[in-house]
Amino acid sequence: MYRATEIDLITESTRAHGIHEQPETTVRKVLATVTSLSEREREQAQSMGLTPEIVFVLRLQDDYQGEKRILWEGNEYHVAFHTSTGDMLRLTAERSNHDGSV
Repeated sequence: MYRATEIDLITESTRAHGIHEQPETTVRKVLATVTSLSEREREQAQSMGLTPEIVFVLRLQDDYQGEKRILWEGNEYHVAFHTSTGDMLRLTAERSNHDGSV
């Protein structure tokens, strides 16, 4: 494992504003440990056609509310999948392009 650090979990939704919908972005800061993928996680991801490169480990599953985007050290990541063990939650992620695509 590398180190504990603060990451931003990002949720995007739309909000009705009169007859128009406005995009709304919510950012929540949580503490996570950043680590590399296990061989099992890498194989699982590749079998799904994904190319993840990093894992964010949250100590409390309650810290995660289904967000699909993570911002860490100026880079944006997309959550490919997550796994849990006890109170720990592993968010396996791949780097997003500037337009949000993977």
